[in-house]
Amino acid sequence: MKKIVIGIDISKKKLDWCVMVDKKIAGFHDTANRMDDIYNKIAEVLEYGKIDIGEVLVCAEYTGKYIYPLVLACHKCRVDLWLESGYNIKCEARKERGKDDRTDARRIAEYGRKNQDDARIYRLPAESIATLRGLLSERAMYCSQRAAHKGQLRDMRGFMSPEAYTARAVRQLSLIKELDRLIEEVDNSMAEIVASDPELLRQQQLLLSVPGIGMVCAAALNAVTAGFSLFDNGRNYVVLRDWPHLPTPLAPVYAPNAGYPVVPTTSLKHCYTCAP
Repeated sequence: MKKIVIGIDISKKKLDWCVMVDKKIAGFHDTANRMDDIYNKIAEVLEYGKIDIGEVLVCAEYTGKYIYPLVLACHKCRVDLWLESGYNIKCEARKERGKDDRTDARRIAEYGRKNQDDARIYRLPAESIATLRGLLSERAMYCSQRAAHKGQLRDMRGFMSPEAYTARAVRQLSLIKELDRLIEEVDNSMAEIVASDPELLRQQQLLLSVPGIGMVCAAALNAVTAGFSLFDNGRNYVVLRDWPHLPTPLAPVYAPNAGYPVVPTTSLKHCYTCAP
């Protein structure tokens, strides 16, 4: 059991902290969501080496990209970080009323203290995996924007004068063409990253040997599973279908060796696969 549990409520611009020593609240703090500020606050809580780092657990809700400064700061301090799904934390505090940043931080700290035996310590992914995930997110954004422009062109036909529709179509087609170029550029960048990593390249070649899996789907599978390093065996592999339409209780998905919810990229929305 960890002696000190720090619950952190993460937002875009700031972090709210609740520090618990044993079963008592030692204090509340807040910092900007910047790596240097978080690092300094952790050092302050640890009293600059007077407290054993092994006795400290930082627990926070997984909030996507906003966790990045906290991840870097904890990695630099060598403090254990547990990123838990918001759904599990809310289920634990369902009977409690009231909601503000400080209250949320306290609830996260209490959740971390009670359930620390089940903690999954976050592992910082390799640089190639992190870059691949970012590129997949960027690609999904461009694909979504392209689909929106194409949908508008289809929907507006017949509901505008031919002259107005033609002028609008010219402008939107130029945007679609530019988005096509950006998507191709992202695809080339992903191919370069995979080619520069021998293990990712090997995994991609294996994935491409499966009928129905192409370059983008293979890259997405590699990114989500960190090159299939988050699983001990094929039986542990999580098969997901239509991720965006899953009900909230099913949203947090964990791999056995991951210290965070494995959130599939939208590139896997219609991907069906079997355990390798």
